[in-house]
Amino acid sequence: MFCHYYVHRTCALSEEQISHPFHPHHKLNLLKAKHQYFRCNACRYTFSKYGYHYYCEDCHFALHLAYAALIPIKVNENLINHKHPLVLCDKPNGNDYHYICNFCAEDFKDYDRVYVCQVCHCLLHESCAALPREIRHPFHPEHPLTLLPVAIDRGECDVCDKPCYAGTFLYHCSLCRFNMDVHCITLKPTAENSDIGTSQEQLPIIAHPHPHPLIQCHTIKNFRRLCFGCNLPFEDFIYACFKCRILLHKSCADLPPEIVHPFHLQHPLILGKNDGGYRCNGCHKASGKLVYSCKQCRIIFDLKCARAKPHFIMISQVHKHSLVFIDFETGTMRCSKCRDICNKFLFRCVECDDSIHDHCYPLLPQTLEHECHCDPLILHRSEIKDIPDEDENAEFYCHACEELRTLSHPTYYCAGCHFVAHVHCVISEILPYLDKELIALAAKVENTKLEEATDVMFPYEDYQDYVTADEDPVHEEATIATEDVGEPKADHVLCEVNEKIASLETEVDKITKELARLKERRAQHTASGVTH
Repeated sequence: MFCHYYVHRTCALSEEQISHPFHPHHKLNLLKAKHQYFRCNACRYTFSKYGYHYYCEDCHFALHLAYAALIPIKVNENLINHKHPLVLCDKPNGNDYHYICNFCAEDFKDYDRVYVCQVCHCLLHESCAALPREIRHPFHPEHPLTLLPVAIDRGECDVCDKPCYAGTFLYHCSLCRFNMDVHCITLKPTAENSDIGTSQEQLPIIAHPHPHPLIQCHTIKNFRRLCFGCNLPFEDFIYACFKCRILLHKSCADLPPEIVHPFHLQHPLILGKNDGGYRCNGCHKASGKLVYSCKQCRIIFDLKCARAKPHFIMISQVHKHSLVFIDFETGTMRCSKCRDICNKFLFRCVECDDSIHDHCYPLLPQTLEHECHCDPLILHRSEIKDIPDEDENAEFYCHACEELRTLSHPTYYCAGCHFVAHVHCVISEILPYLDKELIALAAKVENTKLEEATDVMFPYEDYQDYVTADEDPVHEEATIATEDVGEPKADHVLCEVNEKIASLETEVDKITKELARLKERRAQHTASGVTH
């Protein structure tokens, strides 16, 4: 009979009774946690009610199994700034434990030293142990900030709004009830005159569309906080808003309040907070805190997809809506054709939340030419091995990109040279073919960095200029007056496509006629040569 009880190998080998340097007076017994309000005397964190710990009944001294496994090396009484002796410890080798610093709430890396303070009941990085006990900071120049352990009622950091959990440390002003975590305390305004004597209201303000003042700060190496808007690390300056208690890239602070986007032309997209933690309808990934959304259609886009630069949007014969070709990594989705997972190189319908692998698309050209190979490539939907009797579990590679390929997926193949290519490796030739076959405006989404400018993201108030740029100026004023500005017209996309097709057809006719004329001249010249 099985009880479905699982433990790490390291935990299973724990001794029932130990002697430990953190509590040398008595032995510690291995016990199952009875009460969740008991705290570890090394790290201050509570115990899981299902877990085990070492415990001394006489002294009510308790240790997590992980911290009981630490091996003390020496006591360092002279480490800068910390007021108590610190015990330098080695982490045990070959175990399943991981350790968290109480000051910064970050994991210890393999190479990090672990310091334990038995008075503060905490584990510290060496850099965190060197933090000053009291500082003055430009973000709160009125009073000094004191480094304190977090109590339950101390709330969030007043700069980034991140919660400060019990068991960690923060800088606190008891007079103003102002908090800063140990990450935000490293932020420094870029202005030369933003010294400690400058009040928060006197800090230099940066011009931007954000509704509140923003303070520009220097970027800190390995800064642990992410941008509130896009949830990506900071590479350039950091912009702090004290009113919203958020940190932003400048590009995220400069976002327009409304945009028109090719992914959803029916209505404008409105910039707002993603308080519900919803996933992006474009890439299916977890969104940042700022998103563009259409409440009427219940569609949201994260900033990466909202800023994507479309090259091709197809009006497909295999689907009732436009399909977008996406070549960057997305969240986990299922292909509507084969039902397998797809998360890159796919055709996607945002409105139906439908996705199709590039190699599952039913109208791929049977033959094409591509610069990756000198001969024509033929679409093969059967398995192509490097050696006919090769094991199916072997590794197979695409000869165009030299990356692994899945044996069961369709590929483009040259039998004479035994050259095999992924469908997405020759997509540059497939999309123009689909453009001709499916009538369409093409679309490819590039993985654009947030800091780069894009051509498709523009304020909604500029939309009329966009859609009427090619119209007769005599009728422009009347058109704007009679149309509802709140409902953007999507027909201009099809009009542009039809105009492009008509123009290309005219050119093709000219080329065809010229080709026929040249062939006739060649025939006449050949006949004349034979006669003479």
